[in-house]
Amino acid sequence: MAELERSASRKPRVLLVYHRGETSGGSFNSVLDLLKYRSGGVEFVGLLPGPGNCQREMELSGISTVLRAVENGSRDWNYARSVMLFRYLLWKHEIDLVYYSDFIYWRPSLSLAAKWGRLPIAAHIRTPIESKPLVKELASYQAIIGNSQATLNDGLWDVSPKTNRHVIYNFVDFGRSIRRKISARN
Repeated sequence: MAELERSASRKPRVLLVYHRGETSGGSFNSVLDLLKYRSGGVEFVGLLPGPGNCQREMELSGISTVLRAVENGSRDWNYARSVMLFRYLLWKHEIDLVYYSDFIYWRPSLSLAAKWGRLPIAAHIRTPIESKPLVKELASYQAIIGNSQATLNDGLWDVSPKTNRHVIYNFVDFGRSIRRKISARN
C-alpha cells in the first residue's frame, strides 16, 4: 500500500532515449531543450547506449542516466533478452512515458517492453520514413512528432491516425533583439 501511495504522489517520469553516447549539436540539442520542462513537474531518466559527453551533459543537468543499447527487432535470444531487461528497467525506474528523441530503430526492443507494460510511447522523427512496416510500428505509438510536414505527410502514413501525429519545427532562436532587427529589415 505504501508503494502505491508513493507512486501516486510522485512526478510523472519520462524515459528520454537518445541513440548516441558521443555527439555535438544536432538532435541532442532538442534533448537538452526538454530539460526546461522539469520545473513543470516532469522528471527525466536518460537512456544512452554508452558513456560519453551526452551522459555528462544529462548528469550536469540533474538527470540520472542508464547505459543500455536498444536492440533492433529480430527473432533471436538477444532481442528477447533485451525486451525482458527493458521491461525490468521500466518497472524499476517507474517510467510513465517512453520518448525517443531521434527515432532511428527497427522494431526496438524497448518499444515492445513498453507496450507489454502498457506505457505510452512518443517518437520524434527527423527524417522521412520510407518503410511501410516501420510506419505501421510507429502508428501504434501514442505520439509521432515530425520536424516538418513533409516528414509526416508521405503516402505511407495512411496507416496512422492523424490525431497522434504532430509537427515541431527545427529552429534557431536568435534572441529578441536580433529578431526585431531582422523583422525591421523586412
